[in-house]
Amino acid sequence: MKVGDIVRLAESVPEEFFAEYRQLEFEVRDIYEKRCVVRIIGGVNPERYLMSDKEHFEISEKRLTDEP
Repeated sequence: MKVGDIVRLAESVPEEFFAEYRQLEFEVRDIYEKRCVVRIIGGVNPERYLMSDKEHFEISEKRLTDEP
């Protein structure tokens, strides 16, 4: 994973942690040793960001949204 990649939640993420984000995609903005900052794509607020463990995300092979 690198800055600019489009990612989605990994299947291994427990549902109770990110249930409302399961159908969304994210753009990787910053990467740290164990965590990353992602911007939510297609949400109500286009400038909403999350910081979470890198292992919670995987590269999105098939785009879920049409936004760049």
